[in-house]
Amino acid sequence: MKRKQTDTIKNTTSLGESKKIVLLGDGGIGKTTMFEKLRHIKDDEYRFNKSYNATDNFDFDRIKIQTDSGYAMIDIWDTAGQENRGGKLRDAYLKGADAILLLYDISKSETVKNIPKWFQQINQVAPKIPVAVIGNKADLLSELQQCECVKLRECNLQRDLGHSKVKNFLVSIKEDTHIESTTSYWSGSVTHTEKTNCLIGLEYLMSQLYDKPVKLA
Repeated sequence: MKRKQTDTIKNTTSLGESKKIVLLGDGGIGKTTMFEKLRHIKDDEYRFNKSYNATDNFDFDRIKIQTDSGYAMIDIWDTAGQENRGGKLRDAYLKGADAILLLYDISKSETVKNIPKWFQQINQVAPKIPVAVIGNKADLLSELQQCECVKLRECNLQRDLGHSKVKNFLVSIKEDTHIESTTSYWSGSVTHTEKTNCLIGLEYLMSQLYDKPVKLA
């Protein structure tokens, strides 16, 4: 699904200095696809690439992101292909990170089980930074109620990470969608709704980094 484009004049206000965001997670879960989505964030003709080629090295790009509060410069680092090459090289690229996009595959339980290991590495190299934990491939859910099985409890994530700046999102990078969950005040029942924008986790991180609500324009 295309991200809607507007013909209005873009806000030329800068949100501040550039921020370094690193993509982490096991292999084959969508990190490189997320990286390409971010790299082409201004392209209304972006299409999901069905072929998968593991990144052989780190990849980097500086992108200008337009938001409702102005533009931001984001340095995106993709660590795909480095999952099994030891920690020192990966630590070098984590050093100085301002935030983390940590992905898992909702259809592969082992990628969920490895999240605490990624948290341990984050805490060793870049502690106290905000983390968006992204459950990718939500399009594989046969019904939205299955979200209850694959969504991670944020209180557990906060406990394992050691601070509160962590949030879980269920998305489909392929379909450019996310699942929004709302809890009824009166009954306590949870309603799940599919909405456009697989970059909801990036919006969360930017809101944390710039200390104000941020929405992509």
